[in-house]
Amino acid sequence: MKKFLEKLPLITFSLLCCTFLYTCSTSRTSDKVAKENKKLILQVDSLKSEINVLIDSTITVSKFQLLLELEGYKISKRNLYYNNAIVRTKERPDDVMHEYDLQIEKLTKKLK
Repeated sequence: MKKFLEKLPLITFSLLCCTFLYTCSTSRTSDKVAKENKKLILQVDSLKSEINVLIDSTITVSKFQLLLELEGYKISKRNLYYNNAIVRTKERPDDVMHEYDLQIEKLTKKLK
């Protein structure tokens, strides 16, 4: 028993050193994991914002077709106005331009 009591401070000191080293190692590991977690959170947040931007900038096929048709009517109206190409037909240019305006309004309402 006497030998044990003589070695008790050495055993206690050894246990304290081991506990201190283990705690430092665990603390370092948890700090490393926390830093990686922050990096991953930032990456996920940036990816979410990129996805939202991409979703906002995508266009469906039907919307694209409406836009093409709408632009076609606008171009036809402009060409008709500049060239006055329907002079030799039965329809008056103003009536055709009015019809183009109606189609443009109808397609614009469909887009919204």
